[in-house]
Amino acid sequence: MYLCYRKKLERLVTFKNSFSGTIPMLYSECDSLNYVRIEQNELSGEVPEGFWSHSRLTRLQMYSNRLQGSISHNISLASELVAISIARNNFTREIPVEICQLQ
Repeated sequence: MYLCYRKKLERLVTFKNSFSGTIPMLYSECDSLNYVRIEQNELSGEVPEGFWSHSRLTRLQMYSNRLQGSISHNISLASELVAISIARNNFTREIPVEICQLQ
């Protein structure tokens, strides 16, 4: 995606669209992302590792999909994160303690 390579994509908003498939790995490389709303779709598979650690990310809303796997410990690198909503997915394992270390 051209916007990712040019470091221009700051907001990704695709909620309530019935999108299916996996989250493209390319989005984990968009360092400029600061706001992500991909909730209420039919996204599945694991969230790309780099997606959890965007240093500029302030809001991450991914609830009501079919995402699976675990929440990465790298979420502690998302130092600007103030809101996360991941309910109604199929995540496994415990919520990493690093979430509590976000300030």
